Amino acid sequence: ISTTLQPRPGPMRVACFDTRHGLAVFVTTPDGYNILYDCGTRHLFFDPGAYTVGPALLQRGVRRIDLLVCSHSDIDHVSGVPAILERFDVGMAVCPAAMLEAGDGTMARGLMNWFRKYDVPVHAVVAGEMIGGLGRADVKVLHPLPPPMTTGRENSNETSVVLSIRTSDGTVLLTGDIEERGIAAVLRSEEARADVIVMPHHGRPVGNIGVLLDHVKPSVALLSAPVYMRSEEVMSKLDEAGVEVAATWDYGCIDVWMGEKLRIESWLKR
Repeated sequence: ISTTLQPRPGPMRVACFDTRHGLAVFVTTPDGYNILYDCGTRHLFFDPGAYTVGPALLQRGVRRIDLLVCSHSDIDHVSGVPAILERFDVGMAVCPAAMLEAGDGTMARGLMNWFRKYDVPVHAVVAGEMIGGLGRADVKVLHPLPPPMTTGRENSNETSVVLSIRTSDGTVLLTGDIEERGIAAVLRSEEARADVIVMPHHGRPVGNIGVLLDHVKPSVALLSAPVYMRSEEVMSKLDEAGVEVAATWDYGCIDVWMGEKLRIESWLKR
């Protein structure tokens, strides 16, 4: 899978936007390619694409998103995607196969109509695929597993696209809403090692989350959630693993600058 791009070189930067109960992560590679992983919230009267993510990206001078990833079809991950398509040139989109199937629900079918409206090519991805055309970044899909390892009966969370983005400045692991089965699948891959992890399912407690942290060995964990979703169990496991935590309930939008030394910036604490 490949797309054409217009790079702006610079340090690798990972931005986790505050969409309350939702997720939107924007990655700029050292070669200057732009990847948006999800853009959504569960709040019905707030469009993160129009009022948070879109304006912030425009302020940063972003006009093109080279790769748009829809991890799965839940509203808190994709509700802002139409506004993004209206405002930015999008090179291509990827999603799990379930989102391309008619039975995946009204939200997914609506998104496919938006992609057609703006002539954005959409590809279903499975574990093991590389997404090319992103300069020197190695962008690999770690989940969902291909058939017959998936049954088609998984809930949408367990079909989430998990992406590893590896560059000369470091590696970030984007995990969507995977739960125990999805985590078990990711544990099979050595590609899951990362400097920065966006915690699965907004940091909710999952039985094998400690095993995932031991496997990934991140330096920094990002959590996108309102404070009422804070899990003391997960926070304790992160502390035991020696992982630095940055959560949107505390930081607002989080910027992580990667390279020889990781640097975390908070929009609320500037």
